[in-house]
Amino acid sequence: VKVALQHVEKFSLFPGQVLAAKGTNPQGVLFIVTDLWQPLCSPPPPLSFKATPRPQSVLVAAGPYTTSGSLSYQPLKDLLEVVATGAHTPDVVVLMGPFVDRRHSVFTYDPRRPVHTALEHDPLTLFENTVVPLLREYIPDGVRVVIVPHADDHFHDAVFPQPPYNVAALSALT
Repeated sequence: VKVALQHVEKFSLFPGQVLAAKGTNPQGVLFIVTDLWQPLCSPPPPLSFKATPRPQSVLVAAGPYTTSGSLSYQPLKDLLEVVATGAHTPDVVVLMGPFVDRRHSVFTYDPRRPVHTALEHDPLTLFENTVVPLLREYIPDGVRVVIVPHADDHFHDAVFPQPPYNVAALSALT
């Protein structure tokens, strides 16, 4: 059913947004909206900052963390080696997805490829068994890790606003 919003004075919508709409659908093909309501969001939790004697260092990187032909995560390993062995260890590491990119060649059909590669595990298990152990191995103690989801992650919901990853294995890292 299509939605008509010309009778709504002001609105701002995005894909995946949760809202309630009031209107009519007289012929079953067009829902004519007369009013929109959005759920009230709870206020964010208060943030506490500790004064530090030196400036804080933040390393930020965005995925994908694989090459187009492999899921070995060598680019992620290379990045994490810099974090672990670099001259200046960051205080915070922000890693933005995708971690298991749904557009990776392993997950897409290509008739030019002689054999379609079958994954040993589902995408979530691949993340838990490959990415999380790398983070545990390379991230030094005292470094805070922030994991930011991406709409192209194969094991995550592609909705907006983007919810956090629901991966129990990450709780010890963040």
